[in-house]
Amino acid sequence: MKHEVKNVDIEGKKIHVVNLENGNEFDETFDKLIITSGSWPIIPPIEGIDLNNILLCKNYNHSNEIIERAKNSQKIVVVGAGYIGVELVEAFRIMGKKLVLVDAEERILVNILIRNLQMLLKNRLNKGELCLQLGKRF
Repeated sequence: MKHEVKNVDIEGKKIHVVNLENGNEFDETFDKLIITSGSWPIIPPIEGIDLNNILLCKNYNHSNEIIERAKNSQKIVVVGAGYIGVELVEAFRIMGKKLVLVDAEERILVNILIRNLQMLLKNRLNKGELCLQLGKRF
């Protein structure tokens, strides 16, 4: 963290890096380069999205706040049936919460799992207090 990659030399297998805290620059070599640039949740244009009881989940701090608030909640709606949304649903299911999982896609984990595995997971998640609302657009 707190470093910026300024140049990648694929053929020479090295990167040029700047330490953002002190300005020092250096080269680092690699055998394999894996880029994990991260992402940020898509925030749908929903009226009231900025209300106090609507939370984003992308990092450790977000998850801690969500877990803390979930202790006093009976029913939880998770928007997004990607990896993080499905993980949250499973955790809340274990906690005994009533759940609604909403996604614009017709299937869960649409970009991660093949259709057969999606159906198996959907059937597993559908046991208990879970209402799936797939193919829903705002």
